[in-house]
Amino acid sequence: MRIKTTLWIAGSALLLSSCNSDKTTPGYTYMDDMYRSPAHQTYEPGTTKLPVDGTVPRGYVPYMIANTNEGYIESRANSAVPSYFETLDAEAGKELYGQFCSHCHGEKGDGNGILMQREKILGVPGYGADKLPDISPGSIYHVIMYGKNNMGSHAAQLNYEERWKIIKYVWKLLALLPQRILLLLNLPPNRNAPQHVCIHIKNETTRRVIDAGGFGVLAHWL
Repeated sequence: MRIKTTLWIAGSALLLSSCNSDKTTPGYTYMDDMYRSPAHQTYEPGTTKLPVDGTVPRGYVPYMIANTNEGYIESRANSAVPSYFETLDAEAGKELYGQFCSHCHGEKGDGNGILMQREKILGVPGYGADKLPDISPGSIYHVIMYGKNNMGSHAAQLNYEERWKIIKYVWKLLALLPQRILLLLNLPPNRNAPQHVCIHIKNETTRRVIDAGGFGVLAHWL
């Protein structure tokens, strides 16, 4: 009987000694380090360390143009545009554009997105030549990286490849805007332009009728 009482007391003492008042730890466990990794508090000394000098995250591509007005002008020269940009499929960026851009810039790139229609945000420009005559793939990338005016940076939301996919799709939308085509024809990019502009495409017998008023390309082929 004494042996049982002694064992019961010893077991109870061992059980109680494994408990503690520190709620951040589970108490004493058998071979704890074999199956439980140590937990660290946020910003605990020794947990926030800088990357090793000379290293970059996997897939990271440096962007060296400064976030300044001069840097934006420099970006127009397309020095940061990758060599594969011309071969990108514009449709590959359509879904991403719908997720990150169309709510402000509009599905057609005319600056008439759902937030503009509901007047939640104002002053979003379309990609037409009347609003952004000097836009280029490089300047679009610059704005995605740093933001501009009411638009914030999207560098954290999009990786390198995704940014260029979106830019390729924007470039497709831009080419369809009538104001942009008028600029290529050296016609004034405004609503005082002729009612319709007929373009004779070299080596082709078709004429494309374009609405010159800035409201979209007519879906008519003559």
